[in-house]
Amino acid sequence: MPLRKPVIFISNIEWVKQVILAHLLVSYISGSRHLAYLVDVSNGLFRVDVLVNAAKRFNVDIEGFVRVVNSVKELPSSGEYGIFIYNASVNYDECSSIARSWRNLAKHLLILADKKPSILSRFRGIYATKIHIHRTSSSGRVFLLKSYEKEVQVIIDSNGVYDYKVELYGNLKLVYNAIKDAILEFGPLDIKDITPIIISKTGLNKSTVHKCIAELVRRGLIRLIGKTITLL
Repeated sequence: MPLRKPVIFISNIEWVKQVILAHLLVSYISGSRHLAYLVDVSNGLFRVDVLVNAAKRFNVDIEGFVRVVNSVKELPSSGEYGIFIYNASVNYDECSSIARSWRNLAKHLLILADKKPSILSRFRGIYATKIHIHRTSSSGRVFLLKSYEKEVQVIIDSNGVYDYKVELYGNLKLVYNAIKDAILEFGPLDIKDITPIIISKTGLNKSTVHKCIAELVRRGLIRLIGKTITLL
């Protein structure tokens, strides 16, 4: 699981953060067969059954490969292992320890899940990719993972994280494919510019096209920024 720099997942939905952390931890063990340290700064709020469910889904034996500790001070000074930190911002002293040790911690696979790591961001020298987790309006299990560089939709449930696949039918499928082809060819387009292209490709009337565009936005398949349509 090669990563250029540490990753911080940000959300106030506790179970989602736990599932993502467990999913990545089990994936790390499966791919590397190295130890993984779960640093639960919240003093036991991380549910072990979430980790067990993720291991069952991947059919990975994690016994002997996971260590649960309460502080980064308990991590070994040498060796190869992954570090998964849960809710560090609840403890200022722990954030201080993490900040002071950041360069050494970052030599490992380093992933944090937190509500709002504002305390951590006060320290200098903290470099990481921040990924915000947003629940979409289309389903209680569909979430948008958004970083500075990219957005991706996934399905998250108690067993892990899944690719988001949506089946479109009828006019919605026609309009989505027309939008995708147009944007891939011309780049993001205003509604007034893309509407005649969609009408030409699908044969639908203007009213139907606009209703389909609104539904595709609601489902999170396209974005409407002002009057400009872009793909996710």
